[in-house]
Amino acid sequence: MQSTEITFDNLGETGTLFTALLRARHHHFIETLGWDLPNVRGLEFDQYDTPESIYCAIHDGETVHGGLRLTPTTAHSIAASYMLRDAQLGLLPKMPTDILDAPAPQDPGIWEVSRVFVADTLSSRERMRVRGEIGLNLARLAEKWQIDSYLCLRP
Repeated sequence: MQSTEITFDNLGETGTLFTALLRARHHHFIETLGWDLPNVRGLEFDQYDTPESIYCAIHDGETVHGGLRLTPTTAHSIAASYMLRDAQLGLLPKMPTDILDAPAPQDPGIWEVSRVFVADTLSSRERMRVRGEIGLNLARLAEKWQIDSYLCLRP
């Protein structure tokens, strides 16, 4: 099992893995959890999958066992910033505007963590290993990208 950081800068080397990550997200969030999310041809993606985001895939070859997406709270694309801020601003009708207790931050040291998942096909031991890898990657990415804190909504 290995972990790979995927950015739009390294898509030439990681493009196939990125596609596998989007397929794994489709399976987890749409097929398994039944979330109503944008998707095309078995790939789950949305307006927050932009060049500003960083992805982490935990995988064996092209088999993705888990992953996540990181987006800076300073992100801004054509029609979006980051998910929790846009929800608070009322731009995501399916999410409550009171999702945060304070105004959504816009700080280069604070990044949103979203689309975190661990494959449901793994044994409990393997799932624990993937969760550990996700935690290690969050620490490594924080150091590499100078992230002071993460903002995340999880059940």
